[in-house]
Amino acid sequence: MIETVGLVPIFYCQQKKVVDMKKGLTFFLLAGLLLSLAAKVAAQSAVTNVITFSLEDVSDLFMPPELYVDVDFIDDNENRILEAREKGIIRLVLSNRGGDADYVTASITPGSKYRGLNIEKTQVVTSIKGDEETTIDFPISASIDIPTDTLLFTIKVSEPMGFDIVASMVLSTFEYQKSKIEMQGVSIVDAGRGLRAKNNNPDGMVQKSEVVRAYVSLQNTGSGIANDVQYTITSKDQNVILMNESGNVPSINGTIDHMLSGETQEVSFRMSVNNNYKASSEFLPVFITVKEKEDFGNLASTVIPIPLDKTPAEPKIVDIKGEKEKLLASLQMTKVSSDDGRVSFNKNIRDISIAPSGEPIYKDAVAIVIGAEKNSYGVAPAPYAARDAKVMANYFKNALGISDENIKLRTDNEVTKNELSDLLDSRYGYLSRVVEPGKTDVFVYYSGHGIPDVASDGSQDIYLFPYDARKELVKDRGYSLNKLYADLNSLNARSVTVILDACFSGSSRQTVTYESENISNEKGIRISMPQMTNRPWDTNPNFRVFTSSTEDQTSLGYDQSQSGLFTYFLATGLQGDADKDGDGTIRFNELVDFVTTNVSNESQKIRGGAQSPQFYGDGNFIIEKIK
Repeated sequence: MIETVGLVPIFYCQQKKVVDMKKGLTFFLLAGLLLSLAAKVAAQSAVTNVITFSLEDVSDLFMPPELYVDVDFIDDNENRILEAREKGIIRLVLSNRGGDADYVTASITPGSKYRGLNIEKTQVVTSIKGDEETTIDFPISASIDIPTDTLLFTIKVSEPMGFDIVASMVLSTFEYQKSKIEMQGVSIVDAGRGLRAKNNNPDGMVQKSEVVRAYVSLQNTGSGIANDVQYTITSKDQNVILMNESGNVPSINGTIDHMLSGETQEVSFRMSVNNNYKASSEFLPVFITVKEKEDFGNLASTVIPIPLDKTPAEPKIVDIKGEKEKLLASLQMTKVSSDDGRVSFNKNIRDISIAPSGEPIYKDAVAIVIGAEKNSYGVAPAPYAARDAKVMANYFKNALGISDENIKLRTDNEVTKNELSDLLDSRYGYLSRVVEPGKTDVFVYYSGHGIPDVASDGSQDIYLFPYDARKELVKDRGYSLNKLYADLNSLNARSVTVILDACFSGSSRQTVTYESENISNEKGIRISMPQMTNRPWDTNPNFRVFTSSTEDQTSLGYDQSQSGLFTYFLATGLQGDADKDGDGTIRFNELVDFVTTNVSNESQKIRGGAQSPQFYGDGNFIIEKIK
């Protein structure tokens, strides 16, 4: 407050916190007003007067805005790569933690090269109140001529007071994947309705005076989809006759709705060669023309390899599965960078590499952590399995408190059948030497392939698939899950916890950018945990198993976090999200509920369909105590 004695103003500062610098302007304006008033009062009277003002009366002080921005890129197929003819949005979520922000301008400026790219570059928000947020979507699309490239965008958020935010965004684009229609061969059928074999002796070849049906195998060997495929078959010799149901025709015409990359379609037609035909070349003069919507990779009047009086060569189908996915996987993932701490990227995706610090309640436990991503015999990899294992080893150490020397981490070529035996076998393995019955807690985590198998005696099993395994010899080269459970149970440990991020359907792990492949040597096998020979959880309350999916599902990978989908939510659950009651203690039933709900929901957005984790055992087991 200010007190005047005579004509001399005296300032007294009450005992309170120093006024914030942001209130400085208001303070000095008020002080000037008070000085002016004090001088006026003093001039009017020689008598000492005391006039008191309190700064506490001043409220609603001006504060400049304090903006934050979270950036995300969302495309049609959610793989975070902008592909030709694809649409997406660059989303800016602006939040204001300061005073009102008026006329906020958000702009996205591409670099010098952006052929085939369409994007709205500037948007204005008239007002963002304090403690509010607003979302700005910038539509972006790629035309058919966009190249495979890496584009750099500058993102800027500005407002009149100059508290601007600048960030850089790297976005990969992917060129149009052209189709390529190829003819892979032809087969002949000369017996059946509307057909006539020579001497009533069908032999799968064309002979004069016969009526046969030719089946032409067309395959899309390109990387893209062929849409609205039109084909025309013609004969260039009047003695080679094409027929439809009504009679002779100059051409056979048809349409195939679409052909996926690698897909094969057969087109057929009836034909006959009369006795006047004179051969002038190896094949009959029958030609096929194929066109697709975008006019790429067409067949232009190509001779169909139909010999006379000979069996045609077997069609040869080309295996090109996964070529597009390999190309996509090689591209740089979308990312945002800035020196400004007010910028974040896709804040909804958690960094699972950061393990929480928990109480060391399992410091004497042992953990076997396996990431079997690669295979030396060419079986499709299990995407991100090696990283899954490294992440979980970190959680066992920091969240559960298991000592480094008691965590055995093995990935890729370290995961051999012999190494798994050396670690897990109940007779001579590592666990058999270090586990004290009734005292030691055991944790086993595995990320990789699981292959089902039914033995000749009808017994059923699932095999973990090491680096040196072969699917044809899975009983010998894989690692039996029945054996694993039996060996772990025989240790008589205080508790056993098994966590499996693996498929049991015989399919490889699938993500947005990786297609699933059948890696089983047999088809149609479905084995669930209740069908397993060894089910220790039925009789041992201290034995529990948590698996990533059911027996008929594919356990998915999660490109956004570069991990298994199951492992991502397992990790975020252990970061504290699974602590439903907020007591700092995560029991297994809380973790199971959190992981199952989120995996089931998120899996619907990933190519490959639903994924439903399964749990067996007592859920009251405490998995973590958060510090």
